[in-house]
Amino acid sequence: MTVYETAYRNGRRELALHCLELLKEYPERKRILSHVFWENACCGEDGIPQYLFYSPAGYRKMNVQSFDELHAPAVESVGGFQRLCVTTNWVLDMASFGCFDNWFAALSDKNRKKLRWLRNALPKQGIRILPVDGEEAFRKFEQLYAEQFPKYAAGSAENNGVWTVYQELIRLGRNFSWIMLDENGSPVTANLGYLNGETFNFTHLTRKKGLLDKFSPGFYLTYWIVRQLYAEHPEVRYFFMGPGKYDYKPAFLAKPLPVYRYERDSILNLFGLMRLHHRLAKERKQWNCKTEGYSK
Repeated sequence: MTVYETAYRNGRRELALHCLELLKEYPERKRILSHVFWENACCGEDGIPQYLFYSPAGYRKMNVQSFDELHAPAVESVGGFQRLCVTTNWVLDMASFGCFDNWFAALSDKNRKKLRWLRNALPKQGIRILPVDGEEAFRKFEQLYAEQFPKYAAGSAENNGVWTVYQELIRLGRNFSWIMLDENGSPVTANLGYLNGETFNFTHLTRKKGLLDKFSPGFYLTYWIVRQLYAEHPEVRYFFMGPGKYDYKPAFLAKPLPVYRYERDSILNLFGLMRLHHRLAKERKQWNCKTEGYSK
């Protein structure tokens, strides 16, 4: 088991199951749980999925977190499934740098210069960064999130479910969520995240398009969070940035960990297997574009 997997799994199951019980009134409670705790399964040493929170009945497909090195896309046969890497969860190994100054020094010249400028420029805009530690602040986060992702409408059951979980994380002292306000008190960017043992888990990041865009507020907020973690939470060794490839993740020296789509290898799941092989062509094209970019 890698150090990433050990840190990721430590206490996650217990915390997630506790929160799942709090969501028992929500029909979509398992989906709501995934917004905060991500995938329900990790790859065992043999590649076979190991369920973290609950054992699904009759699943034909699932996403499974792996902690192996990322490699060129291929459909693989594993324990009655076929699988393909379809996204990545990113981890910043904060412990490997030792301190904030060493991490900052390891960033590219371009990003160090940009962050120094932002450190001076944003305070002159009258911005404030405040904790998301109550419902009023959460609803401001929700306002931003619903504007950026309309399917998560303000006041929806999914958003209320996420708030139910974060209320408990606040009560447990695990919450580490922040919102940036402009000089008029309007939300500009915000995150949701929580502490768990040696990890910080960055579950949501959102921003208001057009408002202070030239100041890259989401990029700056993430940098600010890294700085605060080094200063206030030396126990945090690994910053899990969540699924999805976004430029700020490699910019901050995070590493990609594969998330596989598993499809049951059965004639009864023929269409699912066909979709997986169709997806392979798309993943190979993206991989080739990425590797060509690295070689230039």
